[in-house]
Amino acid sequence: MNHRTRLIITSALACFGSSAQAVEIEAYLTGVFFADGGVSNSPAFQNHAVGNTFVGSTPIAERRNFFLFDVSGASMPIVSATLKVYVPKFPPDGGFGYISPDPTEDYLVTSTPFSPDDIATPGIPVPVASAMWGTFGTGTPYGLTTASVDSMGTDLVIPMSAAALIKLNEARLGSGKWAATGRLTTLAGHPPLTDQLLFSFTDPTGAVAPATVFPRLEYTMVPEPATLMAVGWGVFLVARRRRRA
Repeated sequence: MNHRTRLIITSALACFGSSAQAVEIEAYLTGVFFADGGVSNSPAFQNHAVGNTFVGSTPIAERRNFFLFDVSGASMPIVSATLKVYVPKFPPDGGFGYISPDPTEDYLVTSTPFSPDDIATPGIPVPVASAMWGTFGTGTPYGLTTASVDSMGTDLVIPMSAAALIKLNEARLGSGKWAATGRLTTLAGHPPLTDQLLFSFTDPTGAVAPATVFPRLEYTMVPEPATLMAVGWGVFLVARRRRRA
């Protein structure tokens, strides 16, 4: 192979190698499940606050959240992904997205064995919903981040793990639907009537709380390795024919 041919092939592969595409999509549904079997998964109200809170002198069962995305538009393998979830700040938002006596709270994103369609089903029976809640934020780790008062008014940016990428690509080739679930892992050590909330005062639909930004998934795709090899081989054959001519 002469220098000219080698240069053509290298340039072609470099071109395809640099053709990675970054895409950002919004969640098509977000919400929360509660430890006592309560569910908030209505498209009309998509608050996804996570943690502990209370009303008057009555504690509310711990809430864990979920995010559902449609990645059927991904035409090539997904090689990296980042979950972005906005933390409200007052003002301009309807309230404070971080409420806690602690300077920081750790937020863990994981898989769940339940499908996106399971999570989105209306009227889930209490025992089933409670069991589903138990899997939220306790499955295969997808990402971990630390939030604080300084997080308000910004996105929490959570890089997704290799395990998340595997599931994203399975979803891409299957139903197209992918679920991520989360919980605060730093709730212990406080009295029952202590607010520890992250993503409070969120509702992208704007039905109750002022509209906030939908959670987003940014992912990067690259062509299949086999495609790159085929293109490189094709360029090589063209170059050889030209040389013979």
